[in-house]
Amino acid sequence: MTNVPGMSTLHTYTPTEILGNGPAEQFLRRNCTIEEGQNLAKGTLIGLIPTVPTKFGAYDNDAVATATAMVAAAANTGAPTFSAVAVQDDYTLTEDWTLTCVNTGGTGVGLYSLTGSVSGIVNAGTVPIGSEFKYPDTSAYMVKFTITDGSPDATSGDIITFSTTRAECLKAEGILAQECDATDSDRLATYYTRGNFVVANLVGYDVSALADMNGRVCQAILQI
Repeated sequence: MTNVPGMSTLHTYTPTEILGNGPAEQFLRRNCTIEEGQNLAKGTLIGLIPTVPTKFGAYDNDAVATATAMVAAAANTGAPTFSAVAVQDDYTLTEDWTLTCVNTGGTGVGLYSLTGSVSGIVNAGTVPIGSEFKYPDTSAYMVKFTITDGSPDATSGDIITFSTTRAECLKAEGILAQECDATDSDRLATYYTRGNFVVANLVGYDVSALADMNGRVCQAILQI
């Protein structure tokens, strides 16, 4: 290497090596879109987002859909009780929900409207007191719950709130082939679906990811 006057080498750059031994043709790649809001390192295990199945994110086997408990506003007059909110990994989104009483009364009389911060007004005033409600009213529901009459009865204008969080990438589909900064917008990237990899340099690798890769993606072989 020829020295350049006024310059010195303080550090050397050694890229993280995620590829193991073997011919180049064993490493199969596919294109993907990494969803906005992520800055992923090369070698990150990625998967499809359940509620956005055209986009990818960092694999997280523990990030299932969840819901908070329903909370009645302090200014409410009525005092109904609430079940836990049921959610589903494939359909529930991350959003804040508001139930507003639009018809005063108890079982079979009192009614609420339901609005989501993402979904908008999903029910204009037919959420009943005393029987199960789900949205949408199919097996592919996003939320499901029951409001039960209390004393005093629900009063028009009373508000109940809760929040839901979507599931993230529960199944590993492959290994990101390069760093991808999608902080501000969706980004195109490539990922490996098969090959021999250095497990110590992968991000998010666990036993479940290995099972996903071996069972569904071209029999990927991971080198420990």
